[in-house]
Amino acid sequence: MESTHRSFCAGILMLVIYTMHAQNPMQYIQTLIPDFPEHIMPEEAKGRVLGPGLFNHSLPITEAYHHGTKTYAGHTKEGELYLRKEGKEDIQIISRPAPGWRWEIADALWSPSGKMIVAKQVNDTQVPRIELTKTDTIMEWPYTRAGEPLPEIQYYVITPETGTIIPVKHNLKWPYIHPLSWNENGSEIRVVQANRLMKSLELLRVDPSTSDTNLWFTDSSEKYLIGLELLQGYTQRLREANFFHFLDNREQFIYLDEESGFQQLVLYDSLGNPVKQLTHYKQNGIVSRLVGVDSEAGQIYFIGKNDINEPYAEKLFKVSLDDDSIEEIAEGPYFPEIILKDSIWVWRNDMASFSKLEVYDRSGQKLKTYSEANMSPIKELGFNPEFIQLKAADEKTMIEAMLLKPKEFDPDKKYPVIEWIYAAAHTAAIERTALSPANIQMQGIANQGFIVVIIDGRGSPGRGAEFRDYSYGKFGQMELQDHIKALQQLAERYSYMDLDRLGISGHSWGGHYALRAVLEQPGFYKAAHLSAPAIDPANFRVSIEAYMGCLPEDCPEAYERSGLTPKLDKLQAPILIHHGTADDDVPIEESFELVKALEARNHTDFEFIEFKGMDHIIMRNPKWEQDMISFFKKELGEPME
Repeated sequence: MESTHRSFCAGILMLVIYTMHAQNPMQYIQTLIPDFPEHIMPEEAKGRVLGPGLFNHSLPITEAYHHGTKTYAGHTKEGELYLRKEGKEDIQIISRPAPGWRWEIADALWSPSGKMIVAKQVNDTQVPRIELTKTDTIMEWPYTRAGEPLPEIQYYVITPETGTIIPVKHNLKWPYIHPLSWNENGSEIRVVQANRLMKSLELLRVDPSTSDTNLWFTDSSEKYLIGLELLQGYTQRLREANFFHFLDNREQFIYLDEESGFQQLVLYDSLGNPVKQLTHYKQNGIVSRLVGVDSEAGQIYFIGKNDINEPYAEKLFKVSLDDDSIEEIAEGPYFPEIILKDSIWVWRNDMASFSKLEVYDRSGQKLKTYSEANMSPIKELGFNPEFIQLKAADEKTMIEAMLLKPKEFDPDKKYPVIEWIYAAAHTAAIERTALSPANIQMQGIANQGFIVVIIDGRGSPGRGAEFRDYSYGKFGQMELQDHIKALQQLAERYSYMDLDRLGISGHSWGGHYALRAVLEQPGFYKAAHLSAPAIDPANFRVSIEAYMGCLPEDCPEAYERSGLTPKLDKLQAPILIHHGTADDDVPIEESFELVKALEARNHTDFEFIEFKGMDHIIMRNPKWEQDMISFFKKELGEPME
């Protein structure tokens, strides 16, 4: 049974790392994790840590390991490619890069036999640098903003035994290139490449003996395809998302296609022609991900969302490769993890209500509940979110909000309100699991005497292309309408919500929306907390380009309309700014420039706090939450009778 395993271990590791750095209530989250049986976990071997991952807050780059040959591949600090046998300290240098280039083992793939490996060289000499400060050390770091040069990437197929190193003939004019997998017998590598705005992608079949490529499949869009996972550095996320799943025994592949406006699974043949659509919106709703394939039984397992009243609720389905039968196996409502082995191991979660690990047979029949988490610690924190369906600003589209109340909630009091916002197209603001550190942290803030509201309005993912692309090309210009409309409806429904004392907080791109809210709606939002904020899209990291649909040099007016610096004259509300000095996702320079602009306008009602040596995830620092609570208590006040 073939499975797409979404790196449970990596996810738990990140959760534990986050928890270790956060306030005491966060430690409760660890008690919710069921004990996964060892035999269903993927075999892992930890190689040496070679350096930071995509960001300082990402999992680090480690050596690539081949279990069969017990060999590690890695790169030195000088950018040399090496091999190392398990249990040995000595390394064997097998290639030194050309000047300006370096080998990087991230995203490398060993062939099934371990006789070959596909790995990349990187040249980022043309990429601009930013300054990061870790403790007392200032270092330069490559960083591409919108429209700026990207690193050059060249993949190679290496045969260590013969010393052969052959460049893969991918399109060097297209900056995004990702090796997805080898086929079972090692005679082919599957590579996907995309152009800078992600409007076109190509799936290539690479002959590892010659590195010749054959075009297998193409896709294009007037807007963009896939999104964030196509960016450089996101190869592992792209693999885990399973947009492509290859059926070696059939010389076919399954593609998570969005041509209809809603992601569905489509089967393609060896020539790249569609064979048939495997899933259908009327039956299974939106396909959020392909879980895996049972090749022997010809069954495909996937997560779909087909509940009109609960549009984010997930269900596990199976569909046959050979007929049109689609069967529902289990209702989530949310699935943190599904692992396909001889049986189907399903981890189901319903926020604070339950978290269970269940076992199903291949036919989809439930065999047993393997373990069930003790949810009492999380409930003791007061975490009991309420989900509300509300009308968007168009009075037609339904959107969803999550509401958190204080643990000691009194319905006869009137509470100040804080909106926690993200609002961008690639990430939903509501994290639909009790395992989310953000959810627990927001509950901790609510417990200090606030109603916390999180809204997924139009312009956010998970509801299809039209919903997500609502603000395509107009980043920031439209999204707040839905948030304001939702908050007004909530206040009409719940008398304990005092919108005369409404604050807003957002992190990263969410910080952009928090600042935009007090600039554009000063009578509505009374105070803003900006956490590692990105201010003007023309200065955003390169990821903004696909969502704007153009580069700043080609559409300067669009980027200018989405910018906030020209609007700072309108600022009336107090703001609190937090930023880490070692942030390599949104550089602290963004906040430095914001402070300069505020001072130039003689605006004094703000506080800027640097987190020395911290990366983008500054909310791990207890001071982040303490400052935020103190700020909103000062500006919004306490609950009132």
